[in-house]
Amino acid sequence: MSKKQWLIIILLLLVVAAVFAAALIIKQHKKEEPVDVFVPPAVDETAVKGDHEAVDGFRTFKTENFTVGVCGKLTQYDNGKIDVYLTSDADNKVLLKLLVWDEKENTLGESGVINPGEYVKTVTLNKPLTGNENVSLRVISYDPETYYSMGVLSVKTEIEVP
Repeated sequence: MSKKQWLIIILLLLVVAAVFAAALIIKQHKKEEPVDVFVPPAVDETAVKGDHEAVDGFRTFKTENFTVGVCGKLTQYDNGKIDVYLTSDADNKVLLKLLVWDEKENTLGESGVINPGEYVKTVTLNKPLTGNENVSLRVISYDPETYYSMGVLSVKTEIEVP
């Protein structure tokens, strides 16, 4: 091989090495995509410590990890409000949150998180209902330190619209 052919081969090898080096440098300096960061659910500002008055349709449910009370007889009033009386037993070791789902599992409304020994009387729906609606009340429990799920309770009921 002539000197000119050797020079071309060496030059091509240098170009290939430069491209690989540039690719590595760019990859190292490229900003990594942000990882989805879990944002804990907000605390319910309307939560009240203690017990509420007796309510027609109120039921208590005991699961392996928590005891919760909710009102199963729901009526919409005041442009989309329902009184659910989400109640976390004082002996619970978890945080609770309530979701109101329609039959297609769309969220109609929700509470914030409550601590043991607290209750939330009212949940405001995302938009007022125009007629009676079959719903599920989904109570989600969270470990207070990690917010890992500690179980879910689902209660089927109906929201009446006067």
